[in-house]
Amino acid sequence: MAQGYETTIGPRTRLRARVHGDGDVALEGHIEGNVSLGGKLTVHEGGVVKGETSASEVVVAGELEGPVRSEGALLVSASGKVNGVVRVASLALEDGARFHGEVHASFDLPAELGEKAPAAAPGARR
Repeated sequence: MAQGYETTIGPRTRLRARVHGDGDVALEGHIEGNVSLGGKLTVHEGGVVKGETSASEVVVAGELEGPVRSEGALLVSASGKVNGVVRVASLALEDGARFHGEVHASFDLPAELGEKAPAAAPGARR
């Protein structure tokens, strides 16, 4: 059983439902349906989500299929697979992770990149 989570959905559990809550959830089983959490969703190896997912943070070591939205990070570990449109504040893919889909993210460029002027054409006068 996963430690440190408010709710754990075990490896022998299969749900066909909408899951909604404010706490952290560890998924070792299967969910077919939408997941909406105010806390963190961790999909462990062997865990599967098929549906829309929204959480403050999402960690995937199992499989997640469907759109993902997070105000925080999406981390896909080496054993993880994600297939869907992702709208997150940050995305991390470990070596070996599998991702198929689109990423929509908002971020600010570092100051040093924003300040650089385009290079002058060869032979141009300044």
